[in-house]
Amino acid sequence: MKKQLYTLGLLLAISMGQAQAQEADRVVTASAGGQASLTGGYSLDFTVGEAVIITSGSNPVFTHGFLQPFFTETLPVELLGFTGKAYEGFNLLSWKTSSEKDNSHFVVERRISEDIYEQLGTVPSKAKQGNSDTLMNYNFRDLHFESGTNYYRLQQVDFNGKSKYTEVVAIQSLQLAAQELWVAPNPVDGSSKLYVKGNIGVSANAQLIDLSGKIIKEIRIASAATLIDMSTFSPGIYLLRYTDQFQKKTLRLIKP
Repeated sequence: MKKQLYTLGLLLAISMGQAQAQEADRVVTASAGGQASLTGGYSLDFTVGEAVIITSGSNPVFTHGFLQPFFTETLPVELLGFTGKAYEGFNLLSWKTSSEKDNSHFVVERRISEDIYEQLGTVPSKAKQGNSDTLMNYNFRDLHFESGTNYYRLQQVDFNGKSKYTEVVAIQSLQLAAQELWVAPNPVDGSSKLYVKGNIGVSANAQLIDLSGKIIKEIRIASAATLIDMSTFSPGIYLLRYTDQFQKKTLRLIKP
C-alpha cells in the first residue's frame, strides 16, 4: 500500500512540475492527472481537478482542484440604465452609472432613418478625472424632437477614444393640439400681428425673410398674438417663417 501511495504521489509531483513549467499568466489552465499501476494487474486512472497557475505579484503559485478562471479587471463604466420619457415641450433622456473608470463623456443620438443617427449633444462625465465608484445621475432634454415616435441611443466614450452604445430607447412624443397660423392685417400697413390658435411650443419663434433669403428680423413667439412691426421696411413681399418643435410653416406678407 505504501508503494501504491508513493507511486500516486510521484505522479502528482510530476504533474505539478509540468504545470509550474508553463509560462505564468493572469490565469493559465493546465491538465493534471495520470495513470498508476497497482498490484494484481490493476491500473488506476485519475485526475486532479483543474490545475491552475495564478500570478500573484511576480510569483507563479500552483494550486489544484475545481478552481474556475477569474478576472479582476473592472468594467470602464457600469451603466445602470438608459430611459426616456415624453413631456409637453421636450423628451427627457436619463441614465445612471454606479462606477466610472477613465470616462470622458456621453453622446446622445437620435435616429433619423433606419440605420442612421444624428448627434444631439454631449454630456461630460461628472466623475473627477473620469473616475468614480459612487452613483452618478445624468439627463438630457431633446427640445427639437419629431412628432410621433423618436428613437434614441447613448454612446459612452473613454479618454482613449474607445466607446460603446446602449440599447435603443423609443419615446412616443406628446402632441400639441393642431395649430392654425395667420397674419392680420395682410397686406401689412406699418405693423401687423401673427396669431397662433392652439398650444405654443416652448421653442416657438418666427423669422422675417426677404425674397433673397436674407433673415431681416427674429421674433420670439410667446403668446397667441405677437406684434410684427414692419414700419421701417421697404414695400415688397416678405416671408414669415414660424418654427417650433412640432412644425414649420411659412406665411407670405405683403408690404404695399
